[in-house]
Amino acid sequence: MSERFWLDDYYALALFEVTAHQPYKVMKSPFIFLGSFVSMFNSFSYATKLVNAGLPRAQAEVHAQELQEVLEREHEQYATKADLILLSQEVKAEIADLKITLEAKIDDCKAEFSSLRADVAVLTNSHKFVLWIGGGVATMALSVFGLFISTLLPSLK
Repeated sequence: MSERFWLDDYYALALFEVTAHQPYKVMKSPFIFLGSFVSMFNSFSYATKLVNAGLPRAQAEVHAQELQEVLEREHEQYATKADLILLSQEVKAEIADLKITLEAKIDDCKAEFSSLRADVAVLTNSHKFVLWIGGGVATMALSVFGLFISTLLPSLK
C-alpha cells in the first residue's frame, strides 16, 4: 500500500510517499523554504526515526512539528548571520555618514583657522604700526622735554 501526502510545517513543504518497506520516501526535494529561519534541526529525519521506533505516523509528525516550533521560538532570541550582515551594513552606512560630517567639520575648522591666521597677521602688522607710532610719539616727547630743559636751564642759573 502506498500513500502520498505533503509534510507541511512553517518553513518547508515536501511531497512524501509512504510504503510498507520505506515509511518516508521523499518524492519531491529539495524543501521549499518559506521563511527566513532555516533550522539545523531536520524534522523529517526526526519524524522518520519516531516512525521507525514504532510511533504512529500522525503522532510522529505532530511531535516533529511541535519540536520544530519550539526550536524556532528559541531561535528568535539569537542573532542570525543575516542579522549580523544587516547590522554590519547599517554600521558601515553610519560610519560613512559620520566620515562625511567629520570631513565637513574639519574643512570648516581649516577655514576658520585660516581666517584666524589672517587676523593674527593683521594684528601683528598693526602691533608693529602701533610700536612705530608709539616710538615716534616718544621721540617727539623726548625732543620737547629736551627743548624745555635747554630753555629752562639757562633761566634757572
